[in-house]
Amino acid sequence: VLKLHYERPDGKYDDWSVWFWEVGGEGNAYEFVEEDGEMVATKTVSPAATEVGYIVRLGEWEAKDVGEDQFIDVSKYISGTVHMYVKSGEKGCEIVLGEDAKEGLRSFVRGLNKEQADHIMNHLPRLIALIEEPTELCLQESFLQVG
Repeated sequence: VLKLHYERPDGKYDDWSVWFWEVGGEGNAYEFVEEDGEMVATKTVSPAATEVGYIVRLGEWEAKDVGEDQFIDVSKYISGTVHMYVKSGEKGCEIVLGEDAKEGLRSFVRGLNKEQADHIMNHLPRLIALIEEPTELCLQESFLQVG
């Protein structure tokens, strides 16, 4: 889950939203809602996403807060909440991991049937032995996560 916290010095958030998209996919507008005194837009990221683009925009593209597309690399986050702190007029963001966030190695295995996935799972101990202090291993819908 990505949570973009947006700060405007003028305090005017009416008609501002975030256009999020997973690289290679379609985008959508996400409205800001107040959470603990901050304006936050929340996007659930698909397990296969490695990078998410974002644009803070006014209305239906009347203006952009920053003139270029911006991106966050989500490939090292297995699960949980990633907070993005964005200040109006500034490129980039500060990343703060939520208490539930897990970092690790993600590997994608697409189009496998159950037999193929089981075969890979049987050979994973060798891979795990190469990774320092693995903490979690799971297979979800042909998506392998090691972290």
